[in-house]
Amino acid sequence: MKPYGWEFRCFAGLALAPFAGINPFCSSAATAQISPNSCSTTPSTIPNLFDPDLADLKAVNNQYLDSTSQAMKGANKSSDRGCYPTSATITVFSPPFRYPGHPEVPETFLGDRRTDALIEYFKAKGLVLKTDFDISLILGQGDKVEVRFNGVDRDPPILKTNSKPPKGTKVKKGDRIEVHATASERYEDGHKSWPSGVKSIQLIANGILFKSEDYGMKPPPCEVRHFDPVYTVPSNPPPVVHLRVFAEDAVGHDTFEEADFPTSDWYGSFTWSGRAPVPSGPQDWDGHADLALDDDGKGALTGTLVGTQTQKLGLAKCHAFTQGTLSAALTGTISVQRITINVPNGQSNWPAKTPCAEGLSAGTGAPVFQWPHLGDAFRGLTASADGSLHFDQQWTFPAGPYTNTVHYTLTLRRAAH
Repeated sequence: MKPYGWEFRCFAGLALAPFAGINPFCSSAATAQISPNSCSTTPSTIPNLFDPDLADLKAVNNQYLDSTSQAMKGANKSSDRGCYPTSATITVFSPPFRYPGHPEVPETFLGDRRTDALIEYFKAKGLVLKTDFDISLILGQGDKVEVRFNGVDRDPPILKTNSKPPKGTKVKKGDRIEVHATASERYEDGHKSWPSGVKSIQLIANGILFKSEDYGMKPPPCEVRHFDPVYTVPSNPPPVVHLRVFAEDAVGHDTFEEADFPTSDWYGSFTWSGRAPVPSGPQDWDGHADLALDDDGKGALTGTLVGTQTQKLGLAKCHAFTQGTLSAALTGTISVQRITINVPNGQSNWPAKTPCAEGLSAGTGAPVFQWPHLGDAFRGLTASADGSLHFDQQWTFPAGPYTNTVHYTLTLRRAAH
């Protein structure tokens, strides 16, 4: 199981009857007959199918197409057609066609005819377009035909989530958040490559694993997984309850969706970065904090900021990583058109020095509360059409013979009730 990670950001159930337990494209019988690699995750070129400017299939290399058609026939025998994709995706690359004196002839004329020729060839072999194979035309990127077999899982599970109450709703201690999630690797649900099956689903609450379900190393590929944990807001909740549903398939592809539940009237995030490169290497600072603000109904705001800051040094004589926590009591004002926030009492456990891997020590710089232009981020918020407020700006300034950069982003939203 991967490290656990809802930005409400290969198929499961029945095995193919004649290929139970194996990948139908990657059996020795299939690969022995097929020239393009049917087990590869990348497309293979089928060579020498057409003469220049002609759309008739050349007989000389039809053995490649015959092997391709045999592999497609052998693979898609499942009765669960909603689970599996077509056996192969064929792409026709063709140069633009130009017929002097006849501007009404489209540039796709040659490519369309070649595409039709391939469709007719495979139909004659008993294969059905959109059931056994897909085909498309790309104009102007070469003169070739590629086939990619869909016998490899290339995609993460299709994850769908919702909750009661909905994300963005204000919560308090003791409130229950009912999470509903489904994870699927079925083609009809949007998974485009061969299914390996959903291996696990997790719910992570503010970085801590809350609940998980594991379906084994070889899960049924076509089975849709349902996950319905209930999270209770703790007695001492954070400014924002962050919930993340994380899903992983049997070959390691993963995805997640996230939802925030504020404990205040307004909530958001503040991120910052600092770059101070020198000849001996990079010096990078990054940080993230949650904001929570309550409105007294008379134009006054009070709240908190809680987050972390990191520093990474990649200097010739010092490689180091430092992390510290930060917090601040916030005050502010709100009107119909504007929100202004003050950060008067920032606190941090940011160390002055950090040990280097090489045995020395180095300075860590200042916590973000002492950085230039910090106040601008909290006083320059602009409203968006959805009612949220944003700030995003970068400054570059000289620092002796070098150039430093700071970048702030801030987003604030009103909680739903």
